[in-house]
Amino acid sequence: MRVVREHWHRLARWRDLALAGGLAAAGLAELLAHGTYNSTPSWPGPFALNVVYVPMLCLPVLWRRTRPLTAFAAIAALLCLGTVVLGAAEATTEFILIMAAIYSAAAHSSRPWVVALIGTVTVVVHDWRDPTVHGVTNTLWALGLAAVAWLTGMAVHGRQRTIVELTSHAEEVERRHAAEVVAATAAERAAIARELHDVIAHTVSVVVVQAQVGSRALPHQPAVAAEVLATIETTGRQAIQELRRLLTVLSDGEPALVVPAPSLRQLDSLLATVADAGLDLSCDIDPQLPALDPSTDLAAYRVIQESLTNMLRHCPQRRGRLSVRRTSTGIDVIAESPLVGDSAATAGTGRGIIGMRERLSLVGGRLEHAGPRNGCYRVHATIPVEHAIPAAGPRPAQAPVGS
Repeated sequence: MRVVREHWHRLARWRDLALAGGLAAAGLAELLAHGTYNSTPSWPGPFALNVVYVPMLCLPVLWRRTRPLTAFAAIAALLCLGTVVLGAAEATTEFILIMAAIYSAAAHSSRPWVVALIGTVTVVVHDWRDPTVHGVTNTLWALGLAAVAWLTGMAVHGRQRTIVELTSHAEEVERRHAAEVVAATAAERAAIARELHDVIAHTVSVVVVQAQVGSRALPHQPAVAAEVLATIETTGRQAIQELRRLLTVLSDGEPALVVPAPSLRQLDSLLATVADAGLDLSCDIDPQLPALDPSTDLAAYRVIQESLTNMLRHCPQRRGRLSVRRTSTGIDVIAESPLVGDSAATAGTGRGIIGMRERLSLVGGRLEHAGPRNGCYRVHATIPVEHAIPAAGPRPAQAPVGS
């Protein structure tokens, strides 16, 4: 639609040129034919003067869109001058010209009442010098025709203004939509980056620690090395599944089967993984944890996973404590690992803490604390119970995990 409208606007100048040329040609044809109206020449005055006057009268039509008021004023001035000097013309071309000029000026000018005033003066001057006009009735008839042209132009002007307003509104909506798409894309990329961080950082940390254990076990403890390699393989497969899930979500292809999102039901497996990686972890897991909705369940799992990953990466002693308890207001997750000297878990980019805080905020939870406190690096997160659904049954008590 926009292409058609722009093409139509580009042709407007050629249409105006055709209109001006057509009116001039028709006026000269009437002049050459020596047409009359009630025995009065259609174009009174000397023939040679009219040959110049008629094209000049039609020339301002070329600017009826770009300079509508100026073009109309020029036509009206020339017509009044010709009427006073040569006499009132009764040519059909002149009638069409004045009606078209009034319509164009009302349609394209921002001063319709000035157009109405100039049109009224022009019609009155013409009829004042027209010998075929007898009485006020004929003048009122001419003014009525001019009013019809003016009102038609006003209607077109209102329609054009409405179209411009609607077009501007549509373009503004399109710009807003584009901005929203850009913002949503950026947010989605940030979410994917956090998800990839959760998957890759945890998995790679476990694999690196396991590889270190395996390298130290060789060549004297092949059984331990074999167990470590099996753990690395299992961890790697889990990472591949997680990455495949993320890439499937991003893919425009056919949907694929994906692994279930991590949840607190997989907490035992996570604790076993970090224990195999060499983390000496003391656990206090409430056996009556409620079943949460998927988003809240995933957020709780990721907070615990990130906390344990940080223990593996930044705690030299590879020792810590994890508490997951249900309270009267929700679920408390507390993870602590001892600090040694200047090893205040300062290594890292801080994206893990940002990710935990944003995940919790999305489900109504809060990251109460994340940083050094009383000689420990402490992470304390709360998740409100309003986001819980009825419990799926008592959870088996978790025995302390350690090396």
